[in-house]
Amino acid sequence: RGGGKVRGDSAFSVVMNGDTKFSMPTDVDPAEIVQVESTWNTLLNQLPDENYRNVAKCRLMGFSNAEIAEQVSCTLRTVERKLAVIRKVLDKLIQT
Repeated sequence: RGGGKVRGDSAFSVVMNGDTKFSMPTDVDPAEIVQVESTWNTLLNQLPDENYRNVAKCRLMGFSNAEIAEQVSCTLRTVERKLAVIRKVLDKLIQT
């Protein structure tokens, strides 16, 4: 199966700052990319400010809470609170 072209989870990763992080495969249908981008922008636009957007972007890239805190220069607890708000916004969007 796969004609020798089957790849493991590494097919979905990219190396950033020496760490392996999640990435989308490059052979996705362009229409799907547009849909995902539209949904992502809708979510980002619902967040209170750029700080929340940065936390959401880091989370999507696969950073841990501690790594996000370091990236955005805040405490771990601040990241946890921001992620809770982001989840509430996402839940509200999903329910509509």
